[in-house]
Amino acid sequence: MRFVEKAHSFISKHLSIGDVCIDATAGNGHDSLFMAKLVTCEGSLFSFDIQAEALTETKKLLTDNNCMRQAKLIHDCHSRMKNSLNPDLMGKIKVVAFNLGYLPSGNHKVITKKDTTIKAITEIYDWIDKNGVISVVAYRGHYGGIQETNAIQKLVETKNYYYLREENESKPQSPVFFKIYKSKRTD
Repeated sequence: MRFVEKAHSFISKHLSIGDVCIDATAGNGHDSLFMAKLVTCEGSLFSFDIQAEALTETKKLLTDNNCMRQAKLIHDCHSRMKNSLNPDLMGKIKVVAFNLGYLPSGNHKVITKKDTTIKAITEIYDWIDKNGVISVVAYRGHYGGIQETNAIQKLVETKNYYYLREENESKPQSPVFFKIYKSKRTD
């Protein structure tokens, strides 16, 4: 099973109709669509991306699947998510998904970076529900990917977050999947 599929399986265990969720790195919109379908129009999805091209693709995918009603697309870096969220959402976000790296169909020089990713995870952690989760798929195969993955590992250890880490240990450049929990769980 690919790591994106593992992330979707994990997310589906924690997201229900009417919930609030965030796609911190919208990319081509596949995670946004997956979550939008789970929360339905009774819930809310906030999708962030620094690239306008990514949001255009995400909007098209959501529109084609009748899911724009529950979505708000925000052209901004994931490190500034809290600036676009209503303070009433503090403690009410069920799932935040990060799919790090670069936009596959876009400019591969525009990548997520360890400093903005660490800031984003640290700040959004306070916004998630007591049973909320953060899903992070980190890619080590691009420039800066190993440093970003190592920084996430250091963050979860330093902050004493409850987390699980999955990777293909026989392939050092393969992605790493972090499941970060607000409360102690192991699913």
